Amino acid sequence: MGCSHGKMQMLGTGGLGRSLSEEHLVKIMEHTNVEKEQVEAKYRQFLTKYPKGRISRKSFQTMLSDCFPGLGSERLGQLGSHIWRIYDINEDGHIDFYEFMTVLLRDVQGQLEDNLRQIF
Repeated sequence: MGCSHGKMQMLGTGGLGRSLSEEHLVKIMEHTNVEKEQVEAKYRQFLTKYPKGRISRKSFQTMLSDCFPGLGSERLGQLGSHIWRIYDINEDGHIDFYEFMTVLLRDVQGQLEDNLRQIF
């Protein structure tokens, strides 16, 4: 997203929690060609930023607000709703590490047209 809360700029360290299943770890590795140690390191960083292992909608809105400080609250809310729908894959009201990485990969690897179709 081009800000301090950018998708790959998760900072810090922390313990590897239980919420990243072996199945999700393998899927992330397969789709990213990233080694297990690197995925685990990103997961520890994610847990440092989000100790419960998931991003709340409020934290997500704060992240967007930090990324787009000049955007009005109404427009920011609209943008946040569109992006949230993409990230909250299982629609449980939170974004976990697997959802975060899955969408990140689609954003990075996907075609512009595919990404726009997902948002709108």
